[in-house]
Amino acid sequence: MSFRKGEIPIPYILAIVLLVIVLGLLAYWLYTSGKGWDQIVSESTCRAKLKFYCNSWKVNTYAADKKPNGVTDFSDDCNTVNQIENKDKYYAPDCCALTWAQDVGQPTCEQ
Repeated sequence: MSFRKGEIPIPYILAIVLLVIVLGLLAYWLYTSGKGWDQIVSESTCRAKLKFYCNSWKVNTYAADKKPNGVTDFSDDCNTVNQIENKDKYYAPDCCALTWAQDVGQPTCEQ
């Protein structure tokens, strides 16, 4: 396809517009099908949360009733954490996919 100077290449413009729409729909679908990109947590973020959790708990001499933010545990299995009645029980519920985060206790914090 050749165009003369000054002609608007309508097929190319339509292709670009359709591509932008398709990419936008794909991004929206990926965002809504998961938890959202803002909730994806890296291991380094969970380690930082663990350090803060342990330091806060250590200040209270590891008393079971004085865990940080009044929560029961650091994290747990994702099936347990994602239940509606359990949303506020965990300090770092978004770290549930990491197996080490599911078993955090005083021995872990003392290391």
